Amino acid sequence: MGWSSGYYDRKSLIEELTKSWTSGANTTRCLKKVTKGNNLWVVLERTVDGSTESERFIVCIMMKRFAKDEWGYKDVSESGGPGYYTCPLTFFKDVPEPPNEHARQWRSEVIAHARKHQGLKIGDWVILPGCKPRYVKMHEVHPRFRGSGFRIRRNQIGGKVPEMNELEARLDQEFPGNLWRYPNSWTGGTAEEYVAEYPRLVQRLKDFALANPIALDPVALQCLGVCKQLADAWIGQEDSLGTQQTEAA
Repeated sequence: MGWSSGYYDRKSLIEELTKSWTSGANTTRCLKKVTKGNNLWVVLERTVDGSTESERFIVCIMMKRFAKDEWGYKDVSESGGPGYYTCPLTFFKDVPEPPNEHARQWRSEVIAHARKHQGLKIGDWVILPGCKPRYVKMHEVHPRFRGSGFRIRRNQIGGKVPEMNELEARLDQEFPGNLWRYPNSWTGGTAEEYVAEYPRLVQRLKDFALANPIALDPVALQCLGVCKQLADAWIGQEDSLGTQQTEAA
């Protein structure tokens, strides 16, 4: 189905799409509506041929601005498997699941999508599959998502990465003052003291890496801001482990 247009603004479009209408002996009314960006989610109830029985269904209405004073829309019912997963889970309580494979798969995707953001709070590290950067630290979670200076769409978030939060907390405790990020930022005294302290700091970083093996990939370490000495030590552990396993085989 193509796009229908000819509406003056977004507000008038929503009003038109959510009003009740009658066609012959058939009546359709909107029971619930929720907007997520330019997606309008609705629960519709239809009564056919004046019957006392009715059917309910979920529809995703995609709205789009074509020109300054022209808006349009395209709708997809649940049975068609909408390509968006921000539908409120409460809609599922009002509408029985259609006997349709597309609807079943779509509902499971909506539930999985909601779980990814459950309990998400400021300060959490999250993964953005297929994006650059791949990992960001959340700075805002309501009313919009922002992380590490980037505005993030809800469907980009692949889930939380608690391992990054745990590692960050351990490093802050062991190396206060961001020394685990920038070892050359040491300001403990004179230039001579810095020259003397720097090798010991690097060794402490390497010892920490040896005593605290991790399962984070190099990109996660880079996004976390881990200094080169720490990252190289951890990556070296993985390379060494891989070599040992190859020799054993």
